[in-house]
Amino acid sequence: MNYRIFQISKSLIPNLEIHNSKDWEIYDEECKRKNISIDNNILNKILKTKDINNYIDLNDNHLIQHIKYNLKNNKYHICKHDDNCKYTIIIYLSKTKTISDKFFVNDTLVTENIWNKNDSKYTGLIFWGNADHEGYIYGNGEREILCIFSES
Repeated sequence: MNYRIFQISKSLIPNLEIHNSKDWEIYDEECKRKNISIDNNILNKILKTKDINNYIDLNDNHLIQHIKYNLKNNKYHICKHDDNCKYTIIIYLSKTKTISDKFFVNDTLVTENIWNKNDSKYTGLIFWGNADHEGYIYGNGEREILCIFSES
C-alpha cells in the first residue's frame, strides 16, 4: 500500500492557536502555512500512535507545519510533488462542511474518509519514500491540517 490511514486522539494535538500570532508564510491566495515547534514528549506520543509506530524512527528530525486554507474559488489544486523526506504525516484537523477533497498518493486515490466525525479523534495519513502526491479541494470555506515531515 502506498499510504496508511490511522486514528489519533485529539488530546495528543496541542493547541495550535498559541502558534498563530504572526509569521505565516503566504503560499498563495488561498493557503498559508507556518513552521511550528511541538514539545518532543508530545511529538513522540503522536509518532507512537497505533498503526504508524512501526514505520517511524523517533530519532529522525521532524519539520512540523500548520497549514490553513481559506478557499474562495470552488476548486483548489495541490500540484503533484514529493516532500523529499522518508515519510510525511498529514493530520486532518478541521474543514467547513461544504468542503470536499480528493487526494492521491503515487497516483492512487485515497478512498478512506480522511475527515473524522468522531469528537475524540482525528484521522491521519502517512506515506513514505518521497511518494508523489496531489490533491483537489472543492467548495468554499476553511480547511486546516497539520503536517509532520521526517528530515533525516
